[in-house]
Amino acid sequence: MPKIRPLNPTADALSKLFRHALLDKEWTQEHLAELCAMDASSVNRIINSPEKRQMGNIIIVAKKLGIKEIPII
Repeated sequence: MPKIRPLNPTADALSKLFRHALLDKEWTQEHLAELCAMDASSVNRIINSPEKRQMGNIIIVAKKLGIKEIPII
């Protein structure tokens, strides 16, 4: 049975925001990871489960993606 995350509308909105920004820029998570000086698995976790990550790392990813306003988690 697949894991189901508890409903967190703010975290889900932030995940969608990150994914849409990646698509708009036509970047891969690997490319974003290089720009953020992180490994790809860290960026993947930030995008998919931002509520469990440090705010500093979320801000780094958001800045690189050009996101100026981050919903509070």
